[in-house]
Amino acid sequence: YVNHDGASIGMWADRARTQAEIAHLSRRDADSFAKFCDMMTEAWWALMPYFQDHPTRPSAKTVGQMLWRAAKGRRSLRGAVKVFLSSPQQVIEERFESEEVKAVLANLAAWSMLPLQEDGSGGVLAMMCSYFKWPVTRPVGGSGQFTAALAACARAHGGEIRTDAPVQEILVHDGAAYGVRLRSGEQLTARHVIG
Repeated sequence: YVNHDGASIGMWADRARTQAEIAHLSRRDADSFAKFCDMMTEAWWALMPYFQDHPTRPSAKTVGQMLWRAAKGRRSLRGAVKVFLSSPQQVIEERFESEEVKAVLANLAAWSMLPLQEDGSGGVLAMMCSYFKWPVTRPVGGSGQFTAALAACARAHGGEIRTDAPVQEILVHDGAAYGVRLRSGEQLTARHVIG
C-alpha cells in the first residue's frame, strides 16, 4: 500500500519485517499489531485440534487438547472472543490509528467477501496472524493437486466422485439433510450431507 505522500506499508511473510514497516508509520500501531498477533495466534493454537478432527463429533482427545490449550492461553481468549464477535471495521478502529495501516488491514479483511461492518466476521483479521506461525504452502503442481489428492483418498476408502451432476434438491427429513436429488432424477443418500 502506498498513500498520496509516498508512505508505504508491506505485509510480509516475516512478522518482524511487517512490524518494522508498520513502525515507520506508527510505533503505536506496530505495538498494537504485535499484541494482536500474539493474542490471535494463541486463540488459533487452542482451536487447531478442532479444525483437524470431525466437525460435529470431535473426539474426547480433541476436546481435551483444546481445553488444555485454552487454559494455557486464557489471558488471550477474552480478547480473541471479542475480535471474533466484532466486525473487522470495529477491530481496526479500536486498535489502530494510522490510516495507511487501517487501509491495509481493511483490504485483508475484504478477502472474506463480507462487508467490513459485518458483526461476527472480525476473525478474518486473525488469519493474517496465523500465517506468520503456520505459513501457507501450495501443492506441487498447483492447487488442483490438492483436490486430486482428496479425490484419490476418497476413492481409496471406497468413495465415489461425481462431477457434472447438478443437484436439483437437497433431501431433508426432520430438519436434517439425508441426501440429494440430481437433476437427472437420481437420488443419492448418505449419513452426512455437507456443502
